[in-house]
Amino acid sequence: MATASGLQTIDRALDVLCAFEGKDELGISELSRLLKLPKSAVHRVMLTLASRGFVEQNAKRRYRLGLKMLELGNVCRLRLDLASVAEPILNELSVKANANVHMARLDGSDVVDLLRIEHPSPMRIGRAPMLRRPVHCTALGKAMLAFGNGALVEQVLAQKLSRMTRKTIIDPERFRAEMERTRLRGFAIDDEEFYGGRRCVAAPVLDPAAQVVAGVSVSGMITHITEDRVVEFGAMVMASARSVSTRLGSRVSPAGA
Repeated sequence: MATASGLQTIDRALDVLCAFEGKDELGISELSRLLKLPKSAVHRVMLTLASRGFVEQNAKRRYRLGLKMLELGNVCRLRLDLASVAEPILNELSVKANANVHMARLDGSDVVDLLRIEHPSPMRIGRAPMLRRPVHCTALGKAMLAFGNGALVEQVLAQKLSRMTRKTIIDPERFRAEMERTRLRGFAIDDEEFYGGRRCVAAPVLDPAAQVVAGVSVSGMITHITEDRVVEFGAMVMASARSVSTRLGSRVSPAGA
């Protein structure tokens, strides 16, 4: 449990960061006057913030916001941009595929929805996270793993892969081979690996730095997404994922790599 002094320190740090709104640089004396705090207290807070990259000091010993603030801001901006940019694209994909469409992100070894569109009409759009799904047996998870950081695949395999259905891939070598197939074709397939009777295809979404930030999928009954139409649905999903990636500023297409 946080102590009163610890909460006071956090409160002061937040006040310091907020003081930079509309200002490029501030010195210790200015911050002391603005926040009505002793210089010694401000100095201690600034040293801590600087050590974590939240602020940085220039040659004149004045402070400005650091790169860590930019990184956190970009995370927030990207999350907001993803939903607003993707919604019309995913609406169109849902109508074209006549199926449910999801956009999700990775959270450790789980997949969590950012946006979902339920079909048929009237289409219902949801932004609240759904249940957490294992990354290894969902098309969304496999797409993000295959085109993301290779070390993450090994981290997932270091855990025991849970069997959700009789088709779930739980053997590490088979899973690595599945990752390679996914990279070659440009999209991932969940062939009744999470739910029996349902099939799903997914492709990754990239940010301007060509990093995987999300995945887009189409899911439906195996009578709708039949084996002979998997490539057709895969092409739809790849096109939509590329559109979202392009609108985020990415110039790289993992499907074409």
